[in-house]
Amino acid sequence: HNSASTNIPSEIIYLKDDNSLVISDELTKNYINTLEDDIKEYKDISSLNNCISSTIIYRNPSYWYDEITINKGSIDNIKINSVVINNEGIVGVITDVYNNSSIVSLITSINNNKKITVGITNEEDIIYGIITGYDKYKNELVVGEITKDIEFNDNLNVITTNFTNTFKEGIILGKVKDIISDSNGLSKNAIVAPIVDFNNIKYVCVENK
Repeated sequence: HNSASTNIPSEIIYLKDDNSLVISDELTKNYINTLEDDIKEYKDISSLNNCISSTIIYRNPSYWYDEITINKGSIDNIKINSVVINNEGIVGVITDVYNNSSIVSLITSINNNKKITVGITNEEDIIYGIITGYDKYKNELVVGEITKDIEFNDNLNVITTNFTNTFKEGIILGKVKDIISDSNGLSKNAIVAPIVDFNNIKYVCVENK
């Protein structure tokens, strides 16, 4: 008896080989594109003034949206409460500093004891609230405890405030996508698309104090 493989027409075998080559070619292109993106991001970070460029060396999947560890510490003049940014915007704040590394608490952290007070800009008015949650599946921040009644419009941005003495006032954190009532219907939450992609942070810069 002939084996099953000898009954396969030769064109199909060649086609299979060709497809394998195409797949391999696509993987190579994707890999090169990823490297190019990484290089661009690193160059963007390295060109920023008045901050110390750093690489993320550890990120625990269990605390993915809470904290990251970077490769710069006290010998690089990193200080607690320094603001951490990337080439898109604000990432978080330094909470712990060691000799050669530091821990950054991300603004997406809902375990943050220091709740971040933010402003929602509404024409000339600023309405204050606190970051109370983060939806990792949709990459959306939730701003609650809003101080005034607010209706949704397309021009609402979320900005930093200087209430905590950590951030400069007026830096954009994201754009409001929706205003919804909370579960008890007594107050409103803002659903915010942050300008930083928190799933994909590789290089950051720590602002010099």
